[in-house]
Amino acid sequence: MKGKYKNIRNVEDLDKAIAESRTAMERQVENMVGNYYGVKEFYAPANILAYWVKMISFHIPFDRILLYLVRILKDRFVRKSAD
Repeated sequence: MKGKYKNIRNVEDLDKAIAESRTAMERQVENMVGNYYGVKEFYAPANILAYWVKMISFHIPFDRILLYLVRILKDRFVRKSAD
């Protein structure tokens, strides 16, 4: 890109170079915005918690523990609503 605009000799070439630069810059801005939203979504609290659970459950059967707790809470809720 260093010597890309070296041979601009007239106004038409200048206009063409400016248009190319603007489209390249717009593409870069779109990529940056897309990357920003991707990172923002990745570091959302729910995703961080899910990642943490995934990493912990490799060593500890965390998913089984959570399932057991959900079953206990569900049973208690069903019993309370039945009374």
